[in-house]
Amino acid sequence: VYLETCGTFTATLPLADAIGTLGSHRFIFGTDAALHDIAYEMGAFLSIPLPDEVLKPILTDSFRNICNITLSI
Repeated sequence: VYLETCGTFTATLPLADAIGTLGSHRFIFGTDAALHDIAYEMGAFLSIPLPDEVLKPILTDSFRNICNITLSI
């Protein structure tokens, strides 16, 4: 089960706390692009006071795991 980040501005628990409790491997970045401002969603996500190594899997690894994609970068 993955939790996605879209609409977290409505949550009562800060996203940093949820990530800290559940682990970044349980989250995937989401924007609900049709209804939310993508720049706002990305800005809000990148401003979470957690290190990049915690946020990066949410932006990349979780989606790769779901799609079973292996990319060479």
